[in-house]
Amino acid sequence: MGENNRFLNLINLKSKDSFAISDQIQSDLVEASFRTQYIFRNGRFWYLFDKWNLPKSGMIRRWPITNTLDWNPKKNYTESLRKNNSRIIFNVKDTKWESLNVIHVILSLDGNNIGILSDESKQNQLIIFSIDKTEIVNAISNISKEASFCFVGDKILYARNNVEKRPTKLFSETVTGNNQQLIYEEQDDSYRIRIFGSQFYGYAIVESKTLSNTNIFVYNTKSNPSLIKIWKKSFIMPNSYDLVSIKKEVCICFLITTKESKKVCILSCLSSGDSFVQINFSQDIVAREVMGATNAIILINLRDSHQTINIVRINKIPNESYKYQVKSYGLSGNVQVYQNNYSTQNLFVTQSNDNVNEALISLSLSGGTENVLFQNSIYQGIKNDIQNEIILAQSRDGITKIPISIYWESDSNQIPLKRKGVVTAYGAYGKSEIDYALDPVAIAIINQGYVYCIAHVRGGGYLGGKWYRAGKKLKKWNSIYDLIDCCHFLIDTKMLDSKHIGLLASSAGGIVAGAALNEEPNLFTCILLFSPFINPFGALMDVTDSLASSEVFEWGDPRSSNQVKKYIYSYSPLQNIDKARRSSTMILSVMGGQDIYVSNEDVLHWSSKLRKYGVQSYTYVNPQAGHGGIGVNDVDLLGRVLRYFLFRISKGG
Repeated sequence: MGENNRFLNLINLKSKDSFAISDQIQSDLVEASFRTQYIFRNGRFWYLFDKWNLPKSGMIRRWPITNTLDWNPKKNYTESLRKNNSRIIFNVKDTKWESLNVIHVILSLDGNNIGILSDESKQNQLIIFSIDKTEIVNAISNISKEASFCFVGDKILYARNNVEKRPTKLFSETVTGNNQQLIYEEQDDSYRIRIFGSQFYGYAIVESKTLSNTNIFVYNTKSNPSLIKIWKKSFIMPNSYDLVSIKKEVCICFLITTKESKKVCILSCLSSGDSFVQINFSQDIVAREVMGATNAIILINLRDSHQTINIVRINKIPNESYKYQVKSYGLSGNVQVYQNNYSTQNLFVTQSNDNVNEALISLSLSGGTENVLFQNSIYQGIKNDIQNEIILAQSRDGITKIPISIYWESDSNQIPLKRKGVVTAYGAYGKSEIDYALDPVAIAIINQGYVYCIAHVRGGGYLGGKWYRAGKKLKKWNSIYDLIDCCHFLIDTKMLDSKHIGLLASSAGGIVAGAALNEEPNLFTCILLFSPFINPFGALMDVTDSLASSEVFEWGDPRSSNQVKKYIYSYSPLQNIDKARRSSTMILSVMGGQDIYVSNEDVLHWSSKLRKYGVQSYTYVNPQAGHGGIGVNDVDLLGRVLRYFLFRISKGG
């Protein structure tokens, strides 16, 4: 508790200078949390998730359909879909829910029920609410929120955690609370269960996976047994997978990368058991994700660091002599499939060129037509002009170009010079640092006049699988050097002021941040970390940690190879902390008391050693928060942390 008080006393500093950082940062965080929501159709009704910012606010409005042919989402209320003629079927502020900490809500596909997940400290509760009866028909305790849950026909599918807080038990239960069944239990503690609902009645995908292996099941209420293993961990790890309906036959499609580095799609009809059919694509299709639709497969393609859409139209079911056609759409920028897609004729996608504004586009699944429905801001209430540019920094190897996405507030698209800035990087697990929209933290930082820079270092997935593999295992130093090289590029080109640069990182990004601090102790004015992973060497050497066995796929196994052991030790932040002696950088670390992924003790030990070496380091363990250190109710805390972080950058080093 002493460390927490020390941290809070620091960020609550009331000096006159600290007010140079506007109180607006708090309201910016709140406003940017309100993502723009559209009116969409699902089955017999139109829906709007209004003022959606759980657990603080959120209601679901509903209207019956009047035009059976109209599926296009609406930007605003219309003449027939008005606020005053909607029925509110859920409101988090209703007396039924106001005492609960509601964190997630889903609708059943038939429109009859709502699933409400409440985070009640140590025990999560799933409540099933009947819309027509306007009453609670079931309440299920001890739900794993990590595994998710879904409606499958007249059943609810969910998981529970083991003693190590990892989802390992899969349950099925009728919506009304009868006939609870344990249908699968994972015996290997390194595996975690995840549940994916589908738009097809009676089916769901269940995966039990580590970083390197996965078992994939299909749950079907119409068959016995109801859980069928469709993909074995002995098979090649798929890049992506989804259910697809082809001529009324439900299939599962897998996107895989062959040994020849070629992307192919594998189809299996659920009615025909284990038979697989392969669809090959041309070399110019570098697919990163596959999604299912009616008689079509949607490929999210990567081209020139931007996502595009390909629609593979299937004319016959896979176990026949089938034909298929590939239609590519020339969409630029960041393209995402709109989350509420229920039409059997069209696919709705969003296109964003600046991660702040988006266009909603309708693509015909039967081929050909592309129609822009409307354009809109991604965030409600954010009025400032935010500019965006992607620049390329030169790596120290003299060959590699590292993409940097930079954002700044201005009515001019001219790149700013000598500004205060915040750099962020992740560089692990092949995850892209940004796929679609800026998060509220980024918006709040930009609105304070800072340049926000995302360094897309190797080890992340911004430029696909090759980029990811160039920064994992025995190539991890590439991620670290990329971050440092990006910062020097921003300084050398006079985009950022070298005395006013902050670094923001979280989770596995803590490795890159901590190693960068060790390599160049005075590069940053202040570093803000959320649940940083700063002891990979110690974690991977711990034979008692079952999670370590799955992490070796990302970092390597130091217990099996002396070469790997020395390599991981060479960059592990905690083991090389002596390099950071007398650094002028201030370190702020926020952790979650309920975190099951990162050791808080490691971070506290790291911070203590930093202070012994003359480095200002402060830590805060948020008692009820999980991984990331900030819970859904911690907007005030986050605002104060960000405000002090920016104050330190503004003050300069």
